[in-house]
Order: sequence, then C-alpha cells, then structure tokens
Amino acid sequence: MKVFRFSFCFLFLALLCFCLLPIQGHAEEGTCGADATWRYEDGTLTISGSGRIEGNPWADLPVINVIIEPGITNVPNCAFQHCESLSSVSLPDTVTEIGSSAFSGCTALTSIILPDNLTTIYSFAFHQSGLTSITLPNGVTTIHSYTFGECRSLTTVHLSPNTNTIYACAFDGCDKLQEIQLPDSLEILEGNVFRNCRSLTSITIPDKVTVIDKGVFANCERLSSITLPPNTTSIGLLAFDGCTNLTSITIPAIVTQIDKKAFQNCENLKQVHISDLAAWSQIQFHDSESNPLYLGAGLYLNGKLLTDLVIPEGITAISEFAFAGYRHLESVTLPEGVTDIGAYAFSGCTQLSSITLPGSIQTIGHKSFFHCDQLTNVLYKGTPKLLKQIQAYPYNKSLINATWQYGAEGTMFICLRWQLCIQIATFLLYAIMVINCIVIFYRQKVYSCP
Repeated sequence: MKVFRFSFCFLFLALLCFCLLPIQGHAEEGTCGADATWRYEDGTLTISGSGRIEGNPWADLPVINVIIEPGITNVPNCAFQHCESLSSVSLPDTVTEIGSSAFSGCTALTSIILPDNLTTIYSFAFHQSGLTSITLPNGVTTIHSYTFGECRSLTTVHLSPNTNTIYACAFDGCDKLQEIQLPDSLEILEGNVFRNCRSLTSITIPDKVTVIDKGVFANCERLSSITLPPNTTSIGLLAFDGCTNLTSITIPAIVTQIDKKAFQNCENLKQVHISDLAAWSQIQFHDSESNPLYLGAGLYLNGKLLTDLVIPEGITAISEFAFAGYRHLESVTLPEGVTDIGAYAFSGCTQLSSITLPGSIQTIGHKSFFHCDQLTNVLYKGTPKLLKQIQAYPYNKSLINATWQYGAEGTMFICLRWQLCIQIATFLLYAIMVINCIVIFYRQKVYSCP
C-alpha cells in the first residue's frame, strides 16, 4: 500500500513538473512562390527568398508580425486579409507592388512604412484597416478604388507629389481624415473619393482637375469652403450632398453643367462666387437642388452681391433653373437678342418686383416665374404684335398678372391676362353668332316645308 502511494505521488509530481516546463513555440513553414519560402513561429511570419510571392498558405495562422526580407518583390492579393491580430509589417525596398485586399480588415495595423521603390497599390489594399496615417512614396502615381476606404482611424495622408489619378471611393468613409494635400500633378478625382470624410475641414483642388465627379465630397460635414479649380467644366451628381457646414463656394466661368442634387442638404451655404454672369446664365442645371442659389445663398459677381440683374449683351437664352430660388433678386433686365427663358429660370425669386423683357423674347418656359409673388411691373420693349407671338407655358401667373408697359416711354397697354380674356370673349361671340345662324337656317327650312 505504501509503495502504491509513493508511486502515485511520484507520477503526480512528474506530471506537475512537465506542465510547468516552458511551452515550445508553434512553428510551421513552406513555400509561397517559385523562389520564396515562409516560416511562422510564435506569431511572427518571415518570408524569404526572391521574386514574387504566390498565395497565402499562412491564412489560418494568428500572425502578429510580418517580416518580408530583401529579394521579395510583392505582397500578393489577399495576403493578410482580415488578419485582425496583425500589428506590425516590415517591407524591404525590393517590394514594388501591394496586391488587392492585401491588408484589408487588418484592424490592429495602425502604421506601416512603405518602401521607396513601391509603384503600385491595388484596390482595397488597406480597406478597413486600423491605419492612423500614411505616407506614399514618390513612385505611387495612382490611388486605386477603395485603397484606404473605411479606414476609420486614418487622420493624415501624405500623397506622392507625382500622383495623377485617385479612383472612386479611395478614401470613402475615412471619417477622421482631417488633412490631405492634393499635389499639383493630380488630374482625375473619380466619384465618391472623399465621401463620408466627416472631419475634413478644407481642401485645395489642383488646377489640372476639370471634373468634380459624383459624390466626391458628399457628407463632408465639416467642409466650410471650397474653391473649384479654374478649369472645372462640370459638377457631378450629389457632389456636395450633405456638406452641412459649407458656407461658400467659388464656381469658375467655364462650368457648363451641374448635375442632379449637386448641392442637396447644403442648408448653410450663404455665398456663391462667380466672375462671369453670362457664363452663369448658360449653365445646364439638372434640377433646383443643382443650383446652390435655391438654398438661399447670395450670388456674388466679382465680390459684389447681385440684387439687380442685368444680363450682358450676346446672350440668347436663360437656362433652366439659372436663378431659381434666388431670394436676393429684386429686378431683372434682359437684353435684346434673348429669345428664350428656360423652365424655372426665376422660379421662387420671392423678392423680384420688376423685369424688363426684350422684343426678341419668344418663349417663356414652364414655371419660369412661379412663386414670384412680388412681381408687379413688366417693361416690354417689343410691340403689341410681337407680344401676341410669345409662347408662354403654364404656371407663370405672377408674370401674367403684373402691370405691363410697352416701349421705352412706358405706355400702358392691356396686360396679358386681359388680352387672354378678350380672346376668349371674342371666340365665344363668334360661337354664339354661328349657333344663331344655324338655328335661323334650321327654322327657315322647317317652316318652308309643304
């Protein structure tokens, strides 16, 4: 019995000592390319050799540190995708390419030093990673789609001075991004590049950028002012939607198109600065929310608030929505040669009280003067004969009910409303006369029968 007890105690102590021995680290290794090998031990993955890495055979391992040794030239697609434990990466100067989604979802990765010889970073490379700042080397000229999308801790970005293209959604959802300097070499900003960058307060767009694409600055809630580059030709769909803190914007003279809802939900926009009134009146606005004036902003021509609008000579048409909702407008003078006033052109100009129309006017569009409730005086420079030829579309009651004057002397003549009434009365009179003749003819036929 004593021998049994002694044997049991000996086995127990032996087992206890075995459990207290240092645990040896888990190690695995293999190949990951024609001339590349990998070894994993104690949370550290080391990749050695030369040439390209192919695949990611370590995908199921809890990698904490990555060391890629000189000679390796790339980080492959999805190499460390969703590796939430990864916190440190060392890349050699021989790496020139980082593949798509290579570090996507690496939420513990807060910083990385990119090698000087790096030239290409593909889409989603750092998407949803934990990066707080990033500096791109000079060889990186293109930022692909979603490369840094939804990096919610990213506050600072330093782009290469040679960057020429930033593709769609490259920084979409970086809601802590406060600072980014766009280089002079930049030519293309694709759609939604800075969408939902809610901490971005200011940005300067380089002169080579000609198109403000759809949703580029959508929901940049802290963006307070922006000057578009002088070569900008169009502003895209929802470009500034939700920029609730935007108070002023400068729009260059060569902008020809502003797309649907470009300034939707920019309720604090107070100043729109332009340098060419003729150019502004020719912009093709898609709808009222394409035009920042609709929000109550003041239109400043070379720094002066416009209240009395005098359209320059040489203009033949006023575009749709051109001055829609402009609440500071009190008077309008259109020059001889203007033939068309587009739909909604002056709709909602609640302070507009007078307008001068040229004899050349031919068409007044749908709701061109809708809700211009203060409009009381219209000076028409044409003749009564020309007035009858004007094609006026519906919902222009404010214009029709105003007091009309004819010619430079201001001679009073019948307003459009009464002119319309006379036309209707004349038509009814003729109708009655025709009916009367028919009745007389019928009675004569009846009574003349044998």
